[in-house]
Formats: sequence, structure tokens, C-alpha cells
Amino acid sequence: VLCCVAMSVDLPCKKKESWEKVEKKLQPIISQETPIADAAAFRGLIIATSDISGCLKQRSQYNDVDAVFAMAVEIDPVTVPEFFAKGMPKLCEAVLDMPKLFPEGAVDMLRKGEPHTVILTEKQCVCLVAA
Repeated sequence: VLCCVAMSVDLPCKKKESWEKVEKKLQPIISQETPIADAAAFRGLIIATSDISGCLKQRSQYNDVDAVFAMAVEIDPVTVPEFFAKGMPKLCEAVLDMPKLFPEGAVDMLRKGEPHTVILTEKQCVCLVAA
């Protein structure tokens, strides 16, 4: 009989002091006090939150953000700014629900070749994708 121990991945909300910094960074976006209006602002946000949560490997890992943002604006110059004005605050709200949705501060990890099931609610999925 094989027995496997479920491994989990710590989420950014697990470390209270780091999570408070993430909250502080996202709250002005939710209140639209500090809107994300361009690629530089978006890149700055993801670099800062990645650094705070400990998943930033190197600042250059987000260099393509500018090019993707420019292509998206070229394809649809109306929808992209609208997304950042209206959608980004909603995504930030979803991220900030993480401690409530994952009170243990972790999520089980699926590993290739090992039978395991992870059941997540729709809100948990939205939160993880937004994060």
C-alpha cells in the first residue's frame, strides 16, 4: 500500500507582516486613489507585490509587460484602459479575500504521478488567478 502525504504551497497571506504590505499596496488601487493607468504602473505593481510576497526571482521577469500592454492597447484602445480602470480594482479585491478564503494560508499541491484531489470553490479559483 502506497501512502502519499499531501504537500502544500504557502500563500502570500500566510505571513502576516508580508500580507499587511500587500494589502497596503492594493488598497489604493481598489479605492482608485492610485489607478493603474499604464504598463509602467502595472509592472511596478506586480514587481512590488511579487517582491513583498517572496516570489520575485528578478525584476527582469516582468520585462514583457510593456510589450503585451502596448499590443493590447493597439488591438483595442478603449477596452484595455477600461479594464485597468474597472477590472483591476475588482481583481485586487479578489486577491485581498485570500486570508478569508484560505484561512490556513496554504493550498494543497498536485504532483505528477501521485493521486490526489484538490477541491476549490469558484471564489478560491478567482482569488488564485487574480493573485
